[in-house]
Amino acid sequence: MTKKVLYVTPPWYGFDKMIFDGAREVSGLPSFSYPLQKLVEDGCEVDCLLIRESTDNRVFNLKAKWLKKINFFSVFYDSNLVSKLTGVYRIRRIVKVLITRNDYDFVYLHGTTPAIVTDIVRRMGVPVAQRLYGTFLWEQIKKRGFYRAILTRWFEFKAFTVKKEFLMVTNDGSGGDKVVEKIFRCRRPPFDFYHLYNGVRAFDETLSENTNDDFGFLSDKPFLLCVGRFDAWKNQHLVVEILASLRQRGFDLNLLFIGPHDTLGDNYFKFVSSTVRDFKLTDRVFFLGHKSPEYIAYAARKSLCVLSLNDVCNVTSVFHEMLSCGAALIVKKGEDVEKLISHRVNGFLVNDVNDATDTVIELINSRELQNRIRNNGKHLSQSYAMSWDDRARLECDLIYSVIDNCTKNSDI
Repeated sequence: MTKKVLYVTPPWYGFDKMIFDGAREVSGLPSFSYPLQKLVEDGCEVDCLLIRESTDNRVFNLKAKWLKKINFFSVFYDSNLVSKLTGVYRIRRIVKVLITRNDYDFVYLHGTTPAIVTDIVRRMGVPVAQRLYGTFLWEQIKKRGFYRAILTRWFEFKAFTVKKEFLMVTNDGSGGDKVVEKIFRCRRPPFDFYHLYNGVRAFDETLSENTNDDFGFLSDKPFLLCVGRFDAWKNQHLVVEILASLRQRGFDLNLLFIGPHDTLGDNYFKFVSSTVRDFKLTDRVFFLGHKSPEYIAYAARKSLCVLSLNDVCNVTSVFHEMLSCGAALIVKKGEDVEKLISHRVNGFLVNDVNDATDTVIELINSRELQNRIRNNGKHLSQSYAMSWDDRARLECDLIYSVIDNCTKNSDI
């Protein structure tokens, strides 16, 4: 029998390009799009309720065949407090209406805000689970203490405490497992908890060798690479400082940024751009915006190194992708990243700009070190990372097992 699933989610970056801009290929947040695509391709009927800001006036433009099989609905809210409260009511009401009108087998909540409907879904007798793509709650607990943190991130706290079939959080170093441990200590949480790494794409290296490099960045001179959307907690300005430090010490390199500038506004991107100008590096820093996965993989292999100096988490999709395609990775030290990276064996762990500058100079001076780090990093990736196909299959099978178990219990 066909399974019917309701998604409640914001229009994540990358996915929004597919539903509003007519993009055909998954980009941005593959951990959201690939499992959804697999559900559809498995023959599930999927409805998708998009939680959108009132200023979002984009219209649907679906080109990918599998997306056209999804029924999309939208609910809008404002970001100010009073309007947000009425938005909560509106979201809860629409979810209740959708469940009343449709015989859903499963409701899947994505991100923190949909936690506000968990109780409604459960009262209506439909299995419900939630998916978080990392968390900021653990960072806030460390900085502000437990009670102040949950007051400032209430929806996120609800996601970690309300009863449901399961909670799945990306194991990206942001501390989802630590939040669960902090809240429940020795008690069992009221859900099954899954803390999983992201998957990786498989690339044909012979094909990506033919990647079009319009400006000659990949063959001009040695370059540093930084991949990902611009956001203050990702510390892209520190990478600019590293480039400036290298120039001061007599090393002239390029720096390439690949990733969108304005997914959460462009204030931080403007700050990074002004930092480039302050250091007089406009002739050495290039903002390439969005690029294909093949281009990124090729650029990673051609780069001297890839830098990831994030504050909140560093075991991101970019981390896994860069390892898998043979990049030399320089990462900010952290408990979770140290579970995978052994310093100077399969990557580098650094504390600050000076540390990273010294490491880059080491790589410049030793081709043998470059090759060893690249090869060991690639072997590390092969030892633990799942392909996105297998990773998406795991998530879909988990949903199916919940549906099957609930169906059996209702028949007893």
